[in-house]
Amino acid sequence: HAGRWHARVEMLKYAQSRSNEELAQWAAGTFMATGAYDRHLRRLREKLRMQRERTADAIAQHFPRGTRINLPPGGLQLWVELPEQLPAMAVFDAALREHIFVAPGTLFSNTARCDHFLRINCGWPWSDDLQAGLRRLGEIASAALAARAAPARPGRRQAPALP
Repeated sequence: HAGRWHARVEMLKYAQSRSNEELAQWAAGTFMATGAYDRHLRRLREKLRMQRERTADAIAQHFPRGTRINLPPGGLQLWVELPEQLPAMAVFDAALREHIFVAPGTLFSNTARCDHFLRINCGWPWSDDLQAGLRRLGEIASAALAARAAPARPGRRQAPALP
């Protein structure tokens, strides 16, 4: 009796142990040995640099005053430092409700040191939707900051009735 997992185990074993496809390896190796591969990498690096800069520009334009951006010379992530009184989790939670995906800094630290940082991916090709999402994320951050800065409104007390 082979058991209920037999087909799954057989497929996984095949996937892990089958020989590599020689034609695909040969094609990749040939491409990498030519100048075309270097040209491809140069174009890709330039495109990613432009995406990183456009993302940083949109953040600078749409996020609240006091926001700082770490613009690295490479990579696909930007660290965005929100104004100190604004916890990244507040922005993360509100953005997630609108299907905007960012990573709060608390995911990357076991201390509160990064609790007002967001990590934003800039590896997606630039588009109107991406720009609109960054604009909306800036609005979310601005609204969260304004809500934290607003003074607490005491409940209204009713004046005593006059005789």
